[in-house]
Amino acid sequence: MFESVSEREKSIILKYPILFGFPPFDESETLMGYGLGVNEVWLPTLEDLFDKLSVVVNEDILVNFRIIQVKTKFGILCIYTEGGNFETADLIHEAMLTTSKTCEICGKQNFPKSRGMTGVMVCDECFKTTKDKRNENTLH
Repeated sequence: MFESVSEREKSIILKYPILFGFPPFDESETLMGYGLGVNEVWLPTLEDLFDKLSVVVNEDILVNFRIIQVKTKFGILCIYTEGGNFETADLIHEAMLTTSKTCEICGKQNFPKSRGMTGVMVCDECFKTTKDKRNENTLH
């Protein structure tokens, strides 16, 4: 399970044991063994969030705080936790808003829109590029 996670995601998860615990991850308690489940361009936002959450967890002595799952759902960042407080919820909400304005392809803060049934958030420029590529593929 954790073996198939990218090295970058592994290093992020292992950097924050106070948030995720330690591998091997028990699937009945957490889904972090599957990685972060987001696009690469969102990783800097997540690292910033995890830095802030680590401070809150330490300062507020949130010994039961755990991040259970991180993923993208319909183009929106979803982070499932347990044992948090209002401050952890606010930080997660702030990261969710940041990623909702971040193109999942180029990473620009272009206020992207959800495109199609997949719910992928892309800016107009990347949408045009991917649309052109889709049209080229269907013409051949």
